[in-house]
Amino acid sequence: MSLETILVVNTASGCDTVVEQQITVSGPSCWIVRIPTASDAIGPFDVYVGSTGTTAYFTGQTRTQMINGVVICLNTSPTPTPTPSITPTNTSTPTTTPTNTSTNTPTPTNTSTNTPTQTPTNTATNTPTPTNTQTSTNTPTPTNTSTPTTTPTNTPSATPTMTQTSSVGLTQTPTPSYTSTPTPTPTATTPPSFSAYIFPEPQDSVSQNNLGSYLFTNGSINYWGYANSGTYPAGPNYSNDLNVYVQYSGWTGGSGNFITNVASLSGDIRQSVGSGVDSYGCPQSQYTFGSVRVTTAQVNPTIQYVYSVWIPLVGVGGTLINMTLDAGYGSPCVADITNGGVPDSINAAVNVTVPSGCAIPAGIYRVLWITELINLPAIANLPLGSSVFIKGESKT
Repeated sequence: MSLETILVVNTASGCDTVVEQQITVSGPSCWIVRIPTASDAIGPFDVYVGSTGTTAYFTGQTRTQMINGVVICLNTSPTPTPTPSITPTNTSTPTTTPTNTSTNTPTPTNTSTNTPTQTPTNTATNTPTPTNTQTSTNTPTPTNTSTPTTTPTNTPSATPTMTQTSSVGLTQTPTPSYTSTPTPTPTATTPPSFSAYIFPEPQDSVSQNNLGSYLFTNGSINYWGYANSGTYPAGPNYSNDLNVYVQYSGWTGGSGNFITNVASLSGDIRQSVGSGVDSYGCPQSQYTFGSVRVTTAQVNPTIQYVYSVWIPLVGVGGTLINMTLDAGYGSPCVADITNGGVPDSINAAVNVTVPSGCAIPAGIYRVLWITELINLPAIANLPLGSSVFIKGESKT
């Protein structure tokens, strides 16, 4: 198990902003690194990895490539299979077995006739067996005419045959091959895996009538929309009312002035200890969410909206007293709407359950309401002429 750092560097001229993320890697794994589709960053981008984030993995990636995502695989190495075993079977037992059949069996038959004539018949039984008979008329003088036919037959029984099972030409054992062990690709996107979501509630009469009717019919007790109620939700029924509120179908977008699915109005919550920067290069501390951009195409720029911030409790370490906010017009990191603004502290401490099937993931959330994000932009500034940026500043 190792702690790895992934850095994405925007190398555009005059930019050089860096987004840092640390991940814990156990065994071979692959990660998809991408930038949000709402990002203004043009690039090109470099991606670095390693325990200190200094090893270049990708360079010169385009904006399109980074939005689609690039894949980084860590802790992968080839696993040799199978173990090479070249087994030479040397069956060349050279059977040089000379059969030396020397049948030298001279059997002399020495027949002595005691007349002075002695005919020694020395018959050497050889192949062939010559019979050499000599008659001597005197003192027996044996004439050994047995020419022994000693014919050694040195006949090898077989010509030596060297049969070697080798890796060349004959029976060949498997050639060693190195197969890289497949590594699973996580289906989740690049960490962090938790996001905060922005809910823009339209304040025109038609939207408020539709939202209010839904809330009243489905059991909301004290809140039917900001314009209808004259304030944001609060009180003893706060958790129940927002549980109904989040289930309204308008939050998926495409319904009147509920234009955008709120799931796309999200900012990653930093999990790493310490400080870094978000996808726009703005400062970001642990357990705060990065800049969320709301463009003039994602809301109706001719009407006002009331914005609330929904934060999954599990994404901020399981506890939250409150979180200060920054917001501004036109550019990320600008805080001309609010700079370190403090949301309603009573509501920030109340759990709100989001069931499955809603526009945002199910779970326990804390919802932040702050007066600076109510009725934006001001009537005098309609229509909205630029994007609104909202980010977390400090968690308590």
